[in-house]
Amino acid sequence: MKSKNILKKLLSNLLCVSTMAVSTAYISANEERPLYNGEFSISILKNEEWTPGKLMTVKSLDEAERSGLPYKICSSRGCNTFHEMIPEKKPLKVLKSVFSIANGTLDFISRYAPALFYGVAAFALFKDVLKNIKEFIFGNKNYGEIDEVRDPIEAIARLDKHFEAIKGQDKAKAEIRKFVLNVVEEKNQRARGLSKKKGAYIIYLVGASGVGKSTAAECIAIALNGEQYKAYIIEPSDIDKESKKASVVDQLFGMRTKKVQMNEIYEKSPLIKQLEATPNMVLIINEFDKIPDVRVLEEKIRTIIDHGYINVNGDKTSCSNLTIIITSNESIGSVEKTEHQDDGTGSRTKVEHDKAFLNRLKIVEFQNLNAKDYKQIAKPQLENLQQRYFNDYNVLVTFDDELLDKLANLVEEKNQGARPIQGFVDAINDKLLNTVILDGSKDKSYVGKAVKVSLERNGEEYEFALSNDVNYEKVLQIPLNSLKDMYSSEYNMGIEISDEAINVIAEFMKRSRGNAGLAIAFVQALNEKIMKSIILKDKKKKSYIGKSFEFSLNKQLNWEFKESDPRKQKGKTVEENEPLPETKQIVEEHATESTIAV
Repeated sequence: MKSKNILKKLLSNLLCVSTMAVSTAYISANEERPLYNGEFSISILKNEEWTPGKLMTVKSLDEAERSGLPYKICSSRGCNTFHEMIPEKKPLKVLKSVFSIANGTLDFISRYAPALFYGVAAFALFKDVLKNIKEFIFGNKNYGEIDEVRDPIEAIARLDKHFEAIKGQDKAKAEIRKFVLNVVEEKNQRARGLSKKKGAYIIYLVGASGVGKSTAAECIAIALNGEQYKAYIIEPSDIDKESKKASVVDQLFGMRTKKVQMNEIYEKSPLIKQLEATPNMVLIINEFDKIPDVRVLEEKIRTIIDHGYINVNGDKTSCSNLTIIITSNESIGSVEKTEHQDDGTGSRTKVEHDKAFLNRLKIVEFQNLNAKDYKQIAKPQLENLQQRYFNDYNVLVTFDDELLDKLANLVEEKNQGARPIQGFVDAINDKLLNTVILDGSKDKSYVGKAVKVSLERNGEEYEFALSNDVNYEKVLQIPLNSLKDMYSSEYNMGIEISDEAINVIAEFMKRSRGNAGLAIAFVQALNEKIMKSIILKDKKKKSYIGKSFEFSLNKQLNWEFKESDPRKQKGKTVEENEPLPETKQIVEEHATESTIAV
């Protein structure tokens, strides 16, 4: 979306340049040639009538003026102007000089004003073009491209879509839904002039580290301001704790000094500039409990909530459409002014809040996750690793049946939130790179290899182990899932494989001593079948869109399929008019006579 907008700006710039070029060419083509360019003649009228016989040609304008007679200036294109001399009377001579100067000034303006105008316009346009090109190449750091949502139903739909990335936390999600609904409804009421409230909107997310608070904050920002929106985020590391010149409030909301050519000038902070550019922005303050002088910051935020503006050196900036999301690792007892409880995560803190500040907050608590939640979080990360090795190296990685449960239990024992999961995934990746990829890098012997990853105890610690003892049905699912995802995203059609076909291919792989290349070969043949029998045959009407097809293998090991249209009660077998290369031939290329009798 942003690229399209920038391209539109560049096309607009190109149109302006073209218009200026055409206008300049037109002016140049119709401009009078200057008289005083060496191609002119000056004539003096001797008598009262302007006739060729009564004219006397002189060499210079000074000579014509000294004559005291009317004179005429002619260029090669003809006589453009004439001027009658005034008799030698001092008052009239002074008046003549004044008129002459005025006439010269007007002549200068008429000749060079268009050029000056176009010069200034061209300079401004050149700066705009450079800005748009820079924005197109490097991106726009301005967070102002907002597709603000005014429909509460649409906002909740966007929120729930992105909430899928957060496992568990049902209670917190329900509270956040209420907050988003209230914000959208209140903005609509203010737009209609039906609400007298003018303060900013604020929500406070509290919980242990790694339970989904930061992700939830980004989900809220997208729900309110669109899919492409990126919130303005403040981290504790953005605050200079050692600064003696500026407090935390001054650093975020005040004026800053900037050196320009050995001089110091004052300018507004980036946050204030952004707020002025996009009043309906979303501000996320992460790890609020780690920010220094938090009580001073609370007082400033309280003013924003109550009055809806920020005062910077007497200049008020509106905050009435601002949404503030604060995340904190402190315990619920810290924000509820009850007993502080340490849950053993090592991340819970206690902050002495201003009670007046807490009374203005919508506080949402995130609970600690359990093994079931960690399992749901780890599963897609392992699947992504699996798919990456297939796409990048043609290596088929499977996981032991107990690996996911063991990993989830280990994360729960650590009691550090979901962040250790990424560390375990990185450890598996390191094991695969060093054991499978690097060892076979010379001859690429890893291509088509199937590997099983398991988690085994080594004394008091666990480590990941690799083996060739794979489940062939699981191995086959890797290239099949990749194919299904491709046709689903690019052609909006569903692909299903019969259980019998999966069993047949798995049996071939088993009898070929784990030749995983057979799985890839069968899937390649399936891809050819789909492209030739479905996609290419119907490339004009594209009636396959929205349909689902079930594939199976016949006795000759060729793929055949049935159309399963959800709008129809019964599927129909599709007859093949153009025979494809038999799968049997592909199987023979990946098997030896001693292992498989085809």
